[in-house]
Amino acid sequence: MADKPSLPPLLPAPNLHKSIFHPQNSPPPPSSSHSFPVISVMKLILNTPPPPPRTAKFRPQANEIQDKNNKNLILESLSSLPSVVEDAEDGKGVLHSQLCSNAHVGFEEGPPQPGIQEGASSGKGVADSRNGTFGSQSWRKELSETGEFLLHSILQRDGSLGEILDSALIQEGDLLAILKGLRQFREWKKALGVFEWMRNHEDHKPNEQAIEVMIRILGIEAQCSKATEMFHNLLLEGYPMNAYAYTSLISTYSRNGMYREAISLFKIMEEGGCEPNVVTYNIMLDVYGKMGNSWNEVVSLFEEMKTRGIRPDECTYNTVIAACGRGELYEEASNIFKKMKADGCPPGRITYNTLLNVYGKAGLHGETLNILTEMENSKECQPDIVTYNELISAYCTAGCCNEAAALMDTMVSKGVEPDVFTYTILISAFGKEGREEKALEFFTQMKNAGCHPNLCTFNALIAMYGKKAKFQKMMSVFDKMKSSGYNPDRVTWNTMVAVCGKNGMHTHVARLFKEMKKAGYIPDRGTYNTVIGAYGRCGSVKLALKTYSQMLKAGFCPNLSTYNALLNALARKGQWKEAEAVLADMKDGGYKPNENAYASLLHAYGNGNCIVQLKALAEDIYLEVIYPSWILLKALVLVFSKCNFLQETENAFTELKRRGFSPDLVTYNTMIGIYGKHGCIDQALDMLNSMKQDGWKPDLFTYNSLISMYSREGNCRKSEAILRDMEVVGEKPNIMSYSIVIKAYSKQGLMQDASRILSEMMDSGISPSIVTYNAFVAVILIPFWKGEILEKV
Repeated sequence: MADKPSLPPLLPAPNLHKSIFHPQNSPPPPSSSHSFPVISVMKLILNTPPPPPRTAKFRPQANEIQDKNNKNLILESLSSLPSVVEDAEDGKGVLHSQLCSNAHVGFEEGPPQPGIQEGASSGKGVADSRNGTFGSQSWRKELSETGEFLLHSILQRDGSLGEILDSALIQEGDLLAILKGLRQFREWKKALGVFEWMRNHEDHKPNEQAIEVMIRILGIEAQCSKATEMFHNLLLEGYPMNAYAYTSLISTYSRNGMYREAISLFKIMEEGGCEPNVVTYNIMLDVYGKMGNSWNEVVSLFEEMKTRGIRPDECTYNTVIAACGRGELYEEASNIFKKMKADGCPPGRITYNTLLNVYGKAGLHGETLNILTEMENSKECQPDIVTYNELISAYCTAGCCNEAAALMDTMVSKGVEPDVFTYTILISAFGKEGREEKALEFFTQMKNAGCHPNLCTFNALIAMYGKKAKFQKMMSVFDKMKSSGYNPDRVTWNTMVAVCGKNGMHTHVARLFKEMKKAGYIPDRGTYNTVIGAYGRCGSVKLALKTYSQMLKAGFCPNLSTYNALLNALARKGQWKEAEAVLADMKDGGYKPNENAYASLLHAYGNGNCIVQLKALAEDIYLEVIYPSWILLKALVLVFSKCNFLQETENAFTELKRRGFSPDLVTYNTMIGIYGKHGCIDQALDMLNSMKQDGWKPDLFTYNSLISMYSREGNCRKSEAILRDMEVVGEKPNIMSYSIVIKAYSKQGLMQDASRILSEMMDSGISPSIVTYNAFVAVILIPFWKGEILEKV
């Protein structure tokens, strides 16, 4: 590769000296009663036709804190914690989970492809409970009859709780059980009222467990500033804070994306002389894993807990494996899995499902079958719905959607019924491939099975229609979403931004970004990544870099998705030197480039006409120096075709098939297109037949390629026949379809036929463009090009 150019002008470095408590999180979404501003923006987009298609080390660090082991330091540090999250009125919005951890879809953060249930495969449960009782129904057993009556009265009360509590004959343990019960009923305000009453009554002062429960309640309900303030005040009042109280607040920060705050409090905890326990370490491992670019910190913390004599449990290993998945470190995940077994910690079902998630993200669908076999041979860890959802998602990620659909049939035959996540994964995958009919088939099947679509399902449909610029159908999905009781969430907005980028509507990207903030959704890192990617797809590297700078100013450090979005933007412009620099910077920052990064580099080389480097990288892929995934082999087909290298394109396509991957519609169209350009009509028609046999329906691009192929051969009648075939199957010709046929007739001197097609085009509502008129002008100028008139001059 070329020498790495200077990076500062390209990628401004993140400000690592910002306050450690700078907002790193996303505030909770607006309440459900919020208006539907995204609809008004959509109406604007609906009336705007899309433009024609276009032929440093960033490691988050915490501030250093002076080594003072006393309460004053703790109080001083805590007092600096700002209200980084505007507390939600009811706290319910922030708890809505999109579908779990595996956001395959191009969109790790941002418009995600649906994955599986939250916590099912991401090691969740790390710090949700100390005794396994919080959040369960066991608190009912702790209540006396008087306590039950008191809880009922509190739930019925709208105002102050003081009068009820003052007059009650409270038995020991009732108040703690009441707090747990109020958490179960999602009544955090009343729980806080009971807790404050306890603080003001000597006979009922909250103990360490009550403090832990109350902090956790506030954390689950996204009341981060209230949890911080209460923790601070309790310290001032002399309440002892044990490891579980600290751990609960750390968990609160982690749950709400406040990772720097969690790291800071962990340091404060250690410096204050409070020893972390296994739950604390599990949460901190999860924090570093979620931050991204923190594998070294994860390994260091993992070793530290063992040095302190704290034995890693199953949850520890699950969390570390999940951290590998976020960075697509599948080799590291495999090593941790082996180490887990060697250390005498038997893997559970969650462990296997988490490992499946890692392999799936890396596109190693073959490896997932080995894990499935191991689970099937185990009596304790038989595959469940989550296992099959991960397998299906892995096959979709690898571009094997037909095989993924077959897996669902296998799942049903084994007595495991598909759920909303299963259907949504398939709907999203087929939608991304442009197979709208197949996606809608699963949507219908889902409803017929009595499985109700969730918000992720609607988001997948929005993305599918948006990809094809079918804005009217997108609006119908919005209407259906609203009538089903769902409001757009952050992912919906991010999806809309991505749709505008896909259709080259950069002004609408800016408009949506602005309206999203007006609607109360402060952008998170996923949103910034989506906007960067959208500007890149619009061909605006300048705006993409500007958004990147805004992201850094907002306190977010780049992750793998950020780098990939930047690489994609540079690749479209053929800026391969800058792309190499970003790739090198990614490696320097501790990230392992994934298949998307290398695919972008291939496109950068191709668009920049850098053939030597392109072929060298292709060789690395073929020799498995870089894993030859479906995405990379498809990228080779596309790039070599764009460079008009027929043999290299055929080689890439053959390799893709040899490795058991199924070509998608884009790949087939690319092969038909390049065969047509080189006059290989028989090969093009063979490819068309293969495409149909694989279940792909020819689209506009397919037909235009065939029209162009016959036009080059001078067979204008056949070109028009293809045009008629389009009309028969309901595929509406566009201006390019008509223009190619017009040019074919013009080149043969059949101007009456050319004029006839032009009239037909205008009658269909399509106005001629410069391309159309050039078809006629070219015929008039042919004598000049042949020199016949030039000789007379």
